[in-house]
Amino acid sequence: MQKNIFLSSEADQWFKRNVESLTNKVRSNDIIYQCVNNLHAKGRVLEIGASIGYRLAWLKSSGFEVLGIEPSKSAVEYGLSNLNLAQNELVVSDASSFLDQCSVKFDVIIFGHSLYLMDPDDLPLIAANTMRLLNEGGHIVIYDFDSEPQRKKYHHRDSLYSYKMKFDNMFTWSPCFKLIGKSIAQHDGSDSIGDVHEDCALSIIRRISIDNAYPVLC
Repeated sequence: MQKNIFLSSEADQWFKRNVESLTNKVRSNDIIYQCVNNLHAKGRVLEIGASIGYRLAWLKSSGFEVLGIEPSKSAVEYGLSNLNLAQNELVVSDASSFLDQCSVKFDVIIFGHSLYLMDPDDLPLIAANTMRLLNEGGHIVIYDFDSEPQRKKYHHRDSLYSYKMKFDNMFTWSPCFKLIGKSIAQHDGSDSIGDVHEDCALSIIRRISIDNAYPVLC
């Protein structure tokens, strides 16, 4: 399975290829950080695919309680050594295993460009556990590819695929999870030109109450 390949080797290779850009991130240019900071003044945040934890460190400095998971042991070790994060704030894990075992509730759950590399068979469990762990009034923030379903060879390793879709659909089938914002751009951040292979979306989904999701109709 893809998660096993990433945990055993590919996630560390990804970190080695991208370490320079990861260490040069700027919070004022990070649309996910800006989004979360505008949605909540404080709260508990979980980031799936946290890399070295730079976004977690920014959110922590802004008053949030943070936890991130990342399949690259090298990225986690780098983040813990170089950023203001504790051992229990950035850990090595895959999404499906961690979410299935977690019992802590969160106000924000972030998927930062990670869903497209997960095993499609794992997505239903990931979605169910994400919905279970999100507080009422909380938000799921997704930044990922946005297209009709498609599969493509992962260009760094032949045994892996990227699986693209409209990932907000994982949650918005339920009336308790409402898409409240979505912006689309190309993978490099430039304006979308409608390229189905390059379009990415920042999707914001809010958990609403049962009463509002299922109103009594007269």
